[in-house]
Amino acid sequence: MFAFGIPGHLTVTGYTDADRDQIEAQMGKTISDLEVEVNAFFEYWLLATPRSLRDRIPGFEPVSTREDAEAELEEIKVMVGNLHSDKEIASRPMDAISARQYIRDIFDNFKRAMLSAGFTTSWPFRGKEELTDFLEHLPTQRVTTSLKHQYVKQTSTKWKINHLRDIEALSVAIPYTGAVVTDADVANAATRGTRLDAEFDTLVSKNLAELAKYLGL
Repeated sequence: MFAFGIPGHLTVTGYTDADRDQIEAQMGKTISDLEVEVNAFFEYWLLATPRSLRDRIPGFEPVSTREDAEAELEEIKVMVGNLHSDKEIASRPMDAISARQYIRDIFDNFKRAMLSAGFTTSWPFRGKEELTDFLEHLPTQRVTTSLKHQYVKQTSTKWKINHLRDIEALSVAIPYTGAVVTDADVANAATRGTRLDAEFDTLVSKNLAELAKYLGL
């Protein structure tokens, strides 16, 4: 309810005023206080994911996922440092971002696709421009490279893991859904900064009221 801006929470029901007085006397707290505690605990329980549930998810390795994210963050910081200090690389930041996306994110799948298509001894691209153009025609890569380019241009950006999480989520959400609601920083990057919303004809908003209007609610 909180995520979608709907008022409401878990409440205790089914008792009379006399029952309420007796329960509060036995607990040493009011029903209202109990409801606050139960809601807070339940929200934490959902966000933390109980161990019994995590154990039933095949291949779920939260520590390794975090380590991978931290490793990528360090790589991003190195790339950003090079873009800001090396004049030759700084003159073509999208090439650097695209090359990194190619090597880190899609190289293995791309290589298998080329082999299955018969490119065993030759390469389909005649230069870095054609490779960049190919990557830009992959919707998820288009969003990823565009958002990273936008953040790189903002020299004040202090890269955090949350930036990578936002970009990963939006790389799927913007091309393949009709509407996306996110925080103000990401929404501005995807609209004013890159115009990805217009490119993919997707509503990107920081306002839940806009989503409700889009859905006709």
